[in-house]
Amino acid sequence: MTARLALVASTLALLAASPSTAMSKGAAYLVKERIAAVCPHGGTFAPKGITERDLTGDGRADLVLDLAGLTCRGAANGLNDECGAAHCPVAFYVRKGDVLVLVSEVASIGAQVGPGNPPRITLVGFEYQEHSVRWNGRDFQ
Repeated sequence: MTARLALVASTLALLAASPSTAMSKGAAYLVKERIAAVCPHGGTFAPKGITERDLTGDGRADLVLDLAGLTCRGAANGLNDECGAAHCPVAFYVRKGDVLVLVSEVASIGAQVGPGNPPRITLVGFEYQEHSVRWNGRDFQ
């Protein structure tokens, strides 16, 4: 029973350490790249920190990375250095051909992608003011 439990635990750790297989290759690459840049000893993104969905209305999946979902191994309380007292970076990547390109990064307390095409993305800024952005053809405003 102990060996079986150890196998389950190691499998879960492996899954947590690597991006989900449901992600596109480009999104998985960017997730790994961001973890490597922020967490010197590795880390994991919670599923809520990764949203791969059409944000521009072109029918192709784009990417939102909310660094509040990133936990670094070996860091105090698992926190990452990118986040401040309340806000963390939220990075918006859009597809340009076959490549996901970073077009915007904002500090927010979370990001919620709503319905619509293109969808409104709700952010919470400083002083806990909620606002939303939407793709305008060049940027999220």
